[in-house]
Amino acid sequence: MGIMAYSFDLAKAPSTRKTQYFEMLGNRAIYQDGWIAVTTPLRFPWITIGAESSPDDFKWELYHVAEDFTEANNLAAQNPAKLKELQKVFDREAKKYNVYPLQRRHRHSGGRGLCRPNAVPVHRQAG
Repeated sequence: MGIMAYSFDLAKAPSTRKTQYFEMLGNRAIYQDGWIAVTTPLRFPWITIGAESSPDDFKWELYHVAEDFTEANNLAAQNPAKLKELQKVFDREAKKYNVYPLQRRHRHSGGRGLCRPNAVPVHRQAG
């Protein structure tokens, strides 16, 4: 069973999840202990024409999802210290899991697939 299977029988049990990072095409997020910091891309991912935006230009937002699970109240301006803390946690996790360098967006791959140059190679069993 999955890591969160305990929650099916114990819906009110406190979460055992402490930290989780997310990154896809330069868009990133970090969850830790009831808080989440997320970036907002400068354009929708399905818009593929025009100049590419740099992930460094994406705006960071901050939510206390333990109290605001809908992420309706962006607390980045009110709590810049917490945002900076979570950005450091993202950086630590990104280095740990070889997320850098960030990919900007989809590019036509000519059938080769999209892959990070630093990605861990996939090992396939013969047979």
